[in-house]
Amino acid sequence: MRHLHKRIAKLHLAKGASFSKCMGDNCSKAPEREAIWADGRGRAWHCEKCHGKWVKENEDTEGENDWMPLDIVRERKVPNGVVGDKYGEYPKTAKDSRTGPGYNVGLFLPLPRQLSKKFPALGAIDNTPSHITFLRIGSVKDPADQARLMKVLREIFQRRWSQCKASLGGLEVFSEPDHKVVSVSVVFNKDMFALRQRIKKDLEREGFDLPNRHPEFKPHVTLKRIDLGDDYQGRVPRGTWGFDEMEIWGLPKVHKIKFGGDCKLGATPEINAAAVRAVMAKAEGKKEWGGTSVGLFIPLPKRLAKKFPSLGEEDTSPSHVTFLYIGDVKGEKEQKHLIDTLKKVHGKWWPEVTGTLDGLAHFEHKDKDRRVAHVQVDFDKDLSGMRHRVKQELEDGGITVGDSFPEYKPHVTLAYMPGIDTPDYDGDIPEGTWKFKGMEVWGLPKTHKIKFGPSFYKVSQQWLAKQDSK
Repeated sequence: MRHLHKRIAKLHLAKGASFSKCMGDNCSKAPEREAIWADGRGRAWHCEKCHGKWVKENEDTEGENDWMPLDIVRERKVPNGVVGDKYGEYPKTAKDSRTGPGYNVGLFLPLPRQLSKKFPALGAIDNTPSHITFLRIGSVKDPADQARLMKVLREIFQRRWSQCKASLGGLEVFSEPDHKVVSVSVVFNKDMFALRQRIKKDLEREGFDLPNRHPEFKPHVTLKRIDLGDDYQGRVPRGTWGFDEMEIWGLPKVHKIKFGGDCKLGATPEINAAAVRAVMAKAEGKKEWGGTSVGLFIPLPKRLAKKFPSLGEEDTSPSHVTFLYIGDVKGEKEQKHLIDTLKKVHGKWWPEVTGTLDGLAHFEHKDKDRRVAHVQVDFDKDLSGMRHRVKQELEDGGITVGDSFPEYKPHVTLAYMPGIDTPDYDGDIPEGTWKFKGMEVWGLPKTHKIKFGPSFYKVSQQWLAKQDSK
C-alpha cells in the first residue's frame, strides 16, 4: 500500500510540476525524457539520469501484489528542454521558429488566432503557428540578397488585390515515407495559384534558386501526423477569414508583405493561342466532333454572348472562356476515362462560381501577324488552382494534356485584328456578370456537361455528421 500511495502521488504531480524542470526529487535539470505511463493515466518528464532511476525504482516495486505497475505506454526525447501542456506538444510559451539566419526562407500565410487554436500543436516537428505554406524560397543568407528579395516581393504584392478571403475546406490525407499527413484544404476567393507562379518566375529571373519540391500548389493547413496504418478520427476545423498580407519566415526577423491597390491579377497575356483557336475552327459552329481536339470550356449565357461580335470563319463556336485545351482523346475507353476523371475532380469543388467580364486587353499573334482583342474575365473562386488540379489528375491517369498556356489568363475573344501594330479595339466592350455550376467538354462525339459540387463545406458537414452518429 505504501508503494501505491507514493505512485499515485507521482501520477498526479504533473499537474503542478514545472514544464522546464525534471520531476526527479531535488533535481533542477531540464527535462530530457518524457513518458506516458500507468496505462495512459500518468505523465512524467525527467533528465536522463532521473528517468533511468525512476524506471528502475518503479520496476523494482512490481509484483503480483502491486496495484499500479509502471506500464510505460509511450516515451520520447524532449528536444528543447521544455515540455508542453500535453505529451509531445511544443510548449506554448516557447519562442517559435519563424526567424532564422536565412537558410530556410519561405512565404507563409498564418491563420488568425480564432482558427489557429482549432488546430492541435504539432510538437517538435513544427513549432510555428498554424499556417499555409505559400512558397518555399530556400537559402537567402546574404543581407544584400535578403533586401533584394523583399524588394521583388513588395513590388509584386503592391500590384495585387487589397483584400482576400480564405476558407477551410475538407479533410485531405497524403503519405510520406514513414507517416501520413492529415490536413485541411484551403480555398481562396482570389487566384493565388497564378500569384504564386508569378512570384516564382520573377524571383528566378532575379537569380534566386528556388528549391520548391511542390510545383503543384495544394493549399492546406496541417492537422496531424499519424502512422501509415492509422485513420484520422478527429474533427475537421472549419472557418473563413480575410487577409491583406503574408509573412516571410526564415530571415533574422519576420517580415510582413502587404497587398496593395484594387487591381486584378494578371497582365496582358502574351501567348500563342493557335492550338485553341484551331479547336474552335474545326467545330464549324458546333461543339461536337470526333475526339481529335478536345477541350474544357465555360460558355457564356445568351444574354452576354450576344454582346460579342461574330468572329467569322476564325471561330464559329458560342462565346466562351477556354478553361483547358486537352488535345486528342480518340478511343472510347480514353474518352470515358476523361469524363469520369473530370466528374471526380469537379465534384470536389464549389457548387457555383461567379464570372465577371473585366475590361479590354490585347495580345499578339506574331506568327500570324495580328493582334487579338479580348475581354478579361475575373472569377470569384480559384479556377486557376482547380485547372492545375484537373490537368494533374488527367496526366496521372494517362491522358496527355496538350495545354498551350500553362499560365491561365481567362478571357473571351472580341476580334482578330490584322497587323501587330493595329490600334486598340475601339468597339463596345461587353460588361456583365453570370453564375455557372459547371463546364462543358467540347470535341467529343457529343457535348458533356461537368457539374461542380458538392462544396468543401458540405463535404465537411457530411463527414462530421457521420462521426457524430457513430
